[in-house]
Amino acid sequence: MRLPAACCGVVGLKTTWGRIPTEGVRPLAPSFDTVGPLARDVDGIVTGMSLLEPGFQEDVGWMPATVGRLALPAAPDVDAAIDAALAAGGVRVVPVALHGWRDATRAGVLLLAAEAWVADGHLVGTGKVGDDVVAKLEAGGATTRAELDAAGAVAEQWRAELSDALSHVDVVALPTLLDIPPLLEDANEMMNVRATVPVNVAGVPAISIPVPASRFPASIQLVGPSGSEARLVSFARRIEAAVGR
Repeated sequence: MRLPAACCGVVGLKTTWGRIPTEGVRPLAPSFDTVGPLARDVDGIVTGMSLLEPGFQEDVGWMPATVGRLALPAAPDVDAAIDAALAAGGVRVVPVALHGWRDATRAGVLLLAAEAWVADGHLVGTGKVGDDVVAKLEAGGATTRAELDAAGAVAEQWRAELSDALSHVDVVALPTLLDIPPLLEDANEMMNVRATVPVNVAGVPAISIPVPASRFPASIQLVGPSGSEARLVSFARRIEAAVGR
């Protein structure tokens, strides 16, 4: 949800893993797969969540006491856009360090590919998927048990690290994409600019919101603990209003 939203200048909500049933959804990687809404604005996200989960209500007026700002190697104008949006939102921002981010990214990519092979490897050779997807599925199929065990251990450590960080700050803020979205002919670059995989590994919710930047709308990603969607939506609304969307 967050990557398409970031590429299209809209809002996307990744829900807590397991919160919204995935029955009827084509599987990709069952330990990662989630269902969540995409919408033009935060109002649309609330409407989408109420359809996915009848009775869902925004925690109206909720504001984080402290936002942890995760620094990643993003383009300068993306970083500036994120910082300006947080400043406009009037929240207390402190730096947060997540040393396992890079390892969690690698582990997540490996685990996702391995699960995708199990779920969708039968499509290889059918001509129904592109060569780039076939290559990723086959790479997942070549993963060894030792690699899976090592990646699983990294994932477990990462979940503990992020959980600890979220016990000291209410929300972690970072870019959704480290640079402007790549063009279609450069689609493989998405692997290098996305900043979402570790959040998927952790299974926690996150919302992405477009914010003004110099070249192209940037996207701020707000991450909270499991089950905090109602609060994330409220804070996202504050940021949305502050940047004048």
